[in-house]
Amino acid sequence: MDNLSCGGYNFSSCSFSIEHNCGHSEDVVLRCGPIIHPTFTLLDRNNNIASENYGLLIVTYPDGTAGTVCDDGFTTTNAIAICQEMGFEEFEDASWESDGSFMEEQSSLPIVMDNLSCGGYDFSSCDFATEHNCGHSEDVVLRCGPHTISSLTFSLLDQGGSSSTENFGLLIVTHPDGLRGTVCDDGFCDDGFTTNDLAAEAVCRAMGFTERVEEASWDNEGSYVDGQSSLSIVLDDVSCDDDDLASCTYSREHDCSHSEDVFLRCGPQTNPVFSLLNSQGNNSLGSTGLLIATYLDGVRGTVCDDG
Repeated sequence: MDNLSCGGYNFSSCSFSIEHNCGHSEDVVLRCGPIIHPTFTLLDRNNNIASENYGLLIVTYPDGTAGTVCDDGFTTTNAIAICQEMGFEEFEDASWESDGSFMEEQSSLPIVMDNLSCGGYDFSSCDFATEHNCGHSEDVVLRCGPHTISSLTFSLLDQGGSSSTENFGLLIVTHPDGLRGTVCDDGFCDDGFTTNDLAAEAVCRAMGFTERVEEASWDNEGSYVDGQSSLSIVLDDVSCDDDDLASCTYSREHDCSHSEDVFLRCGPQTNPVFSLLNSQGNNSLGSTGLLIATYLDGVRGTVCDDG
Protein backbone atom coordinates (compact mmCIF):
# COMPACT_ATOMS: atom_id res chain seq x y z
CA MET A 1 0.00 0.00 0.00
CA ASP A 2 1.19 3.47 -0.84
CA ASN A 3 -0.12 6.99 -1.19
CA LEU A 4 -2.79 6.50 1.50
CA SER A 5 -4.86 9.66 1.83
CA CYS A 6 -7.88 10.11 4.09
CA GLY A 7 -10.40 12.93 4.01
CA GLY A 8 -11.75 12.19 7.49
CA TYR A 9 -11.63 9.82 10.47
CA ASN A 10 -13.53 7.04 8.69
CA PHE A 11 -11.59 4.70 6.43
CA SER A 12 -14.35 4.99 3.82
CA SER A 13 -12.96 8.50 3.19
CA CYS A 14 -9.51 7.12 2.25
CA SER A 15 -7.89 6.36 -1.07
CA PHE A 16 -4.67 4.42 -1.73
CA SER A 17 -2.52 2.66 -4.29
CA ILE A 18 -1.34 -0.96 -4.29
CA GLU A 19 1.70 0.02 -6.35
CA HIS A 20 4.64 1.70 -4.58
CA ASN A 21 8.05 3.30 -5.07
CA CYS A 22 9.23 2.80 -1.44
CA GLY A 23 11.84 1.07 0.65
CA HIS A 24 11.25 -0.56 4.04
CA SER A 25 12.80 2.48 5.71
CA GLU A 26 9.44 4.11 4.91
CA ASP A 27 7.30 1.41 6.58
CA VAL A 28 4.69 2.92 8.92
CA VAL A 29 4.79 2.04 12.64
CA LEU A 30 1.44 2.92 14.22
CA ARG A 31 0.44 3.60 17.83
CA CYS A 32 -3.32 3.22 18.35
CA GLY A 33 -3.71 5.17 21.56
CA PRO A 34 -1.81 7.50 23.89
CA ILE A 35 1.92 7.15 24.55
CA ILE A 36 2.52 4.50 27.21
CA HIS A 37 3.25 6.31 30.45
CA PRO A 38 5.58 4.15 32.58
CA THR A 39 6.43 4.64 36.22
CA PHE A 40 9.96 4.83 37.62
CA THR A 41 11.55 3.74 40.89
CA LEU A 42 15.07 3.51 42.33
CA LEU A 43 16.45 0.33 43.93
CA ASP A 44 19.25 0.26 46.50
CA ARG A 45 22.07 -2.31 46.49
CA ASN A 46 19.95 -4.74 48.53
CA ASN A 47 17.19 -4.81 45.89
CA ASN A 48 14.88 -2.70 48.05
CA ILE A 49 13.15 0.55 47.17
CA ALA A 50 15.85 3.18 47.76
CA SER A 51 15.31 5.34 50.85
CA GLU A 52 17.63 7.99 49.42
CA ASN A 53 17.81 9.88 46.12
CA TYR A 54 20.20 7.39 44.52
CA GLY A 55 19.78 3.95 43.02
CA LEU A 56 19.38 1.63 40.04
CA LEU A 57 16.69 3.03 37.74
CA ILE A 58 13.75 0.66 37.26
CA VAL A 59 10.87 1.29 34.87
CA THR A 60 7.46 -0.40 35.08
CA TYR A 61 4.94 -0.34 32.23
CA PRO A 62 1.14 -0.44 32.70
CA ASP A 63 1.08 -4.14 31.72
CA GLY A 64 3.39 -4.95 34.66
CA THR A 65 6.59 -5.41 32.66
CA ALA A 66 9.49 -4.04 34.74
CA GLY A 67 13.25 -3.85 34.33
CA THR A 68 16.29 -1.66 33.89
CA VAL A 69 16.93 1.28 31.56
CA CYS A 70 19.77 1.23 29.01
CA ASP A 71 22.01 4.30 28.77
CA ASP A 72 21.84 4.62 24.96
CA GLY A 73 20.95 8.25 24.29
CA PHE A 74 20.69 9.02 28.00
CA THR A 75 21.45 12.61 28.99
CA THR A 76 21.25 14.88 32.02
CA THR A 77 18.00 16.25 30.58
CA ASN A 78 16.59 12.71 30.68
CA ALA A 79 17.77 12.32 34.28
CA ILE A 80 16.10 15.57 35.34
CA ALA A 81 12.83 14.64 33.59
CA ILE A 82 12.68 11.24 35.32
CA CYS A 83 13.64 12.61 38.75
CA GLN A 84 10.92 15.26 38.45
CA GLU A 85 8.48 12.53 37.37
CA MET A 86 9.33 10.59 40.57
CA GLY A 87 8.63 13.67 42.69
CA PHE A 88 12.13 14.60 43.87
CA GLU A 89 12.31 18.28 44.89
CA GLU A 90 15.96 18.84 43.93
CA PHE A 91 15.54 17.23 40.52
CA GLU A 92 17.53 19.98 38.77
CA ASP A 93 20.72 18.60 40.39
CA ALA A 94 20.11 15.14 38.90
CA SER A 95 23.04 13.13 37.55
CA TRP A 96 23.56 9.59 36.30
CA GLU A 97 26.14 6.91 35.59
CA SER A 98 26.24 3.41 34.09
CA ASP A 99 26.79 0.46 36.44
CA GLY A 100 26.37 -3.20 35.56
CA SER A 101 27.04 -4.54 39.06
CA PHE A 102 25.14 -2.13 41.29
CA MET A 103 23.30 -4.98 43.00
CA GLU A 104 23.63 -8.75 43.04
CA GLU A 105 20.35 -9.64 41.26
CA GLN A 106 20.80 -7.06 38.50
CA SER A 107 21.86 -9.45 35.73
CA SER A 108 18.61 -11.42 36.11
CA LEU A 109 16.45 -8.36 35.40
CA PRO A 110 15.24 -7.67 31.87
CA ILE A 111 16.30 -4.48 30.08
CA VAL A 112 13.00 -2.91 29.03
CA MET A 113 13.79 0.66 27.93
CA ASP A 114 16.34 2.07 25.50
CA ASN A 115 17.05 5.17 23.44
CA LEU A 116 15.28 7.49 25.86
CA SER A 117 15.28 11.03 24.51
CA CYS A 118 13.64 13.97 26.28
CA GLY A 119 13.08 17.35 24.68
CA GLY A 120 12.65 19.07 28.05
CA TYR A 121 12.40 18.52 31.79
CA ASP A 122 8.87 17.08 31.62
CA PHE A 123 8.53 13.37 30.87
CA SER A 124 5.72 14.11 28.41
CA SER A 125 8.49 15.42 26.11
CA CYS A 126 10.29 12.05 26.09
CA ASP A 127 10.40 9.29 23.49
CA PHE A 128 11.82 5.82 24.03
CA ALA A 129 12.03 2.28 22.70
CA THR A 130 11.00 -0.90 24.47
CA GLU A 131 13.43 -2.94 22.35
CA HIS A 132 17.16 -2.72 23.11
CA ASN A 133 20.64 -3.75 21.98
CA CYS A 134 22.28 -3.38 25.40
CA GLY A 135 24.05 -5.29 28.14
CA HIS A 136 23.61 -4.69 31.86
CA SER A 137 26.89 -2.77 31.93
CA GLU A 138 24.81 0.01 30.34
CA ASP A 139 22.14 0.06 33.07
CA VAL A 140 21.38 3.57 34.32
CA VAL A 141 22.04 4.41 37.99
CA LEU A 142 20.36 7.69 38.83
CA ARG A 143 20.94 10.35 41.50
CA CYS A 144 17.98 12.71 41.93
CA GLY A 145 19.69 15.54 43.77
CA PRO A 146 23.08 16.79 44.90
CA HIS A 147 25.79 14.70 46.57
CA THR A 148 25.25 15.33 50.30
CA ILE A 149 28.19 14.26 52.44
CA SER A 150 26.14 14.69 55.61
CA SER A 151 24.22 11.53 54.67
CA LEU A 152 27.41 9.43 54.85
CA THR A 153 28.39 7.39 57.92
CA PHE A 154 32.05 7.26 58.98
CA SER A 155 33.78 4.79 61.29
CA LEU A 156 37.29 3.66 62.27
CA LEU A 157 38.67 0.12 62.11
CA ASP A 158 41.44 -1.27 64.28
CA GLN A 159 44.15 -3.60 62.96
CA GLY A 160 41.94 -6.63 63.55
CA GLY A 161 39.23 -5.21 61.29
CA SER A 162 36.86 -4.48 64.18
CA SER A 163 35.41 -1.12 65.18
CA SER A 164 38.15 0.82 66.89
CA THR A 165 37.75 1.52 70.59
CA GLU A 166 40.37 4.26 70.38
CA ASN A 167 40.44 7.60 68.58
CA PHE A 168 42.41 6.29 65.62
CA GLY A 169 42.08 3.70 62.87
CA LEU A 170 41.48 3.06 59.20
CA LEU A 171 38.76 5.42 57.99
CA ILE A 172 35.69 3.61 56.61
CA VAL A 173 32.68 5.27 55.00
CA THR A 174 29.23 3.81 54.36
CA HIS A 175 26.93 5.37 51.76
CA PRO A 176 23.14 5.44 52.27
CA ASP A 177 22.75 2.80 49.55
CA GLY A 178 24.95 0.37 51.55
CA LEU A 179 28.18 0.85 49.59
CA ARG A 180 31.05 0.61 52.10
CA GLY A 181 34.82 0.94 51.87
CA THR A 182 37.91 3.06 52.39
CA VAL A 183 38.55 6.75 51.73
CA CYS A 184 41.26 7.93 49.34
CA ASP A 185 43.51 10.75 50.54
CA ASP A 186 42.96 12.94 47.44
CA GLY A 187 41.51 16.19 48.78
CA PHE A 188 42.92 15.59 52.24
CA CYS A 189 45.90 17.41 50.71
CA ASP A 190 45.38 20.98 49.48
CA ASP A 191 47.91 20.68 46.68
CA GLY A 192 49.22 17.15 46.94
CA PHE A 193 51.90 18.17 49.44
CA THR A 194 50.37 20.39 52.13
CA THR A 195 48.37 18.55 54.78
CA ASN A 196 44.77 19.74 55.07
CA ASP A 197 43.48 18.79 58.52
CA LEU A 198 40.09 20.48 57.99
CA ALA A 199 38.78 17.30 56.36
CA ALA A 200 40.19 15.19 59.21
CA GLU A 201 38.63 17.46 61.84
CA ALA A 202 35.25 17.59 60.06
CA VAL A 203 35.05 13.80 59.77
CA CYS A 204 36.13 13.32 63.40
CA ARG A 205 33.44 15.74 64.61
CA ALA A 206 30.85 13.89 62.51
CA MET A 207 31.82 10.66 64.31
CA GLY A 208 31.19 12.34 67.68
CA PHE A 209 34.76 13.00 68.81
CA THR A 210 34.95 16.21 70.84
CA GLU A 211 38.03 16.05 73.07
CA ARG A 212 40.89 18.05 71.49
CA VAL A 213 39.41 17.21 68.07
CA GLU A 214 41.14 20.29 66.66
CA GLU A 215 44.32 18.20 66.91
CA ALA A 216 42.95 15.61 64.48
CA SER A 217 45.44 14.33 61.92
CA TRP A 218 45.71 11.71 59.22
CA ASP A 219 48.20 9.67 57.27
CA ASN A 220 48.35 7.13 54.41
CA GLU A 221 48.23 3.48 55.37
CA GLY A 222 47.79 0.76 52.75
CA SER A 223 48.22 -2.31 54.95
CA TYR A 224 46.84 -1.35 58.37
CA VAL A 225 44.02 -3.93 58.41
CA ASP A 226 44.26 -7.56 57.31
CA GLY A 227 42.34 -7.87 54.06
CA GLN A 228 42.43 -4.13 53.42
CA SER A 229 43.24 -4.64 49.75
CA SER A 230 39.94 -6.51 49.28
CA LEU A 231 37.89 -3.51 50.41
CA SER A 232 36.44 -1.12 47.87
CA ILE A 233 37.63 2.49 47.68
CA VAL A 234 34.34 4.38 47.72
CA LEU A 235 35.19 8.03 48.49
CA ASP A 236 37.68 10.43 46.95
CA ASP A 237 38.43 14.14 46.62
CA VAL A 238 37.10 15.06 50.06
CA SER A 239 37.55 18.81 50.42
CA CYS A 240 36.24 20.89 53.34
CA ASP A 241 36.01 24.66 53.77
CA ASP A 242 35.86 24.41 57.58
CA ASP A 243 35.54 21.81 60.34
CA ASP A 244 31.82 21.18 59.67
CA LEU A 245 31.05 18.16 57.50
CA ALA A 246 28.32 20.15 55.73
CA SER A 247 31.07 22.30 54.16
CA CYS A 248 32.68 19.28 52.48
CA THR A 249 32.38 17.97 48.94
CA TYR A 250 33.45 14.60 47.57
CA SER A 251 33.36 12.17 44.67
CA ARG A 252 32.27 8.53 44.60
CA GLU A 253 34.62 7.89 41.70
CA HIS A 254 38.35 7.52 42.40
CA ASP A 255 41.73 7.14 40.76
CA CYS A 256 43.47 5.70 43.84
CA SER A 257 45.16 2.62 45.20
CA HIS A 258 44.99 1.34 48.78
CA SER A 259 48.36 2.93 49.53
CA GLU A 260 46.34 6.17 49.61
CA ASP A 261 43.77 4.94 52.16
CA VAL A 262 43.24 7.44 54.96
CA PHE A 263 44.31 6.46 58.48
CA LEU A 264 42.66 8.96 60.83
CA ARG A 265 43.51 10.07 64.35
CA CYS A 266 40.73 12.05 66.05
CA GLY A 267 42.77 13.77 68.73
CA PRO A 268 46.33 14.24 69.91
CA GLN A 269 49.05 11.69 69.26
CA THR A 270 49.38 9.28 72.19
CA ASN A 271 52.88 9.19 73.68
CA PRO A 272 54.69 5.98 72.72
CA VAL A 273 56.30 3.47 75.04
CA PHE A 274 60.10 3.19 74.69
CA SER A 275 62.31 0.15 75.13
CA LEU A 276 65.87 -0.96 74.36
CA LEU A 277 66.94 -4.01 72.36
CA ASN A 278 70.25 -5.80 72.68
CA SER A 279 72.32 -7.09 69.74
CA GLN A 280 70.28 -10.34 69.70
CA GLY A 281 67.02 -8.47 69.29
CA ASN A 282 65.87 -9.12 72.83
CA ASN A 283 64.96 -6.58 75.49
CA SER A 284 68.16 -5.15 76.88
CA LEU A 285 68.86 -5.77 80.56
CA GLY A 286 71.37 -2.92 80.65
CA SER A 287 71.24 0.80 80.04
CA THR A 288 72.36 0.61 76.40
CA GLY A 289 70.60 -0.71 73.32
CA LEU A 290 68.71 0.08 70.14
CA LEU A 291 65.90 2.53 70.94
CA ILE A 292 62.44 1.18 70.03
CA ALA A 293 59.17 3.15 70.16
CA THR A 294 55.81 1.35 70.43
CA TYR A 295 52.58 3.28 69.87
CA LEU A 296 49.16 2.50 71.31
CA ASP A 297 47.93 1.21 67.95
CA GLY A 298 50.70 -1.40 67.88
CA VAL A 299 52.98 0.38 65.41
CA ARG A 300 56.54 -0.34 66.52
CA GLY A 301 59.96 0.56 65.19
CA THR A 302 63.20 2.45 65.52
CA VAL A 303 63.71 6.15 66.18
CA CYS A 304 65.49 8.39 63.66
CA ASP A 305 68.18 10.79 64.98
CA ASP A 306 66.75 13.90 63.20
CA GLY A 307 66.30 16.56 65.85
